[in-house]
Amino acid sequence: MNAGIFARGNKATIRKLKKLRIAAQKEKAPRNSQPRIPTHGERNSQKIMGAVSLYGVKFVYRHQTEYFNAQSYIGFLETKLLSSYYKAKQRIYLIIDNASCHKKPEVWDYMSRNRNKI
Repeated sequence: MNAGIFARGNKATIRKLKKLRIAAQKEKAPRNSQPRIPTHGERNSQKIMGAVSLYGVKFVYRHQTEYFNAQSYIGFLETKLLSSYYKAKQRIYLIIDNASCHKKPEVWDYMSRNRNKI
């Protein structure tokens, strides 16, 4: 995947990714060994939740600095997913991983209340 899609709007992250890619390209490792890639010694994780349409070129996502929880997942479903993809009498099918925010009781309650849409 193109890192620019996920880092849209965050110019500092895009610059860091470009620098690391350029450094990796310059660094030639001998055969059967790992290349050494210089880092800044800081951790920079990105929290991104997204959805892709299988029937068109449509991608919605939510990028935030704090960790996802049940409330932020439900917020993503309501504000981004349902508003972008739901059409009358056509359900949305979700493929979710084993993240803890997907398994919370309030998420299951939300899913059961919106069973006709999701």
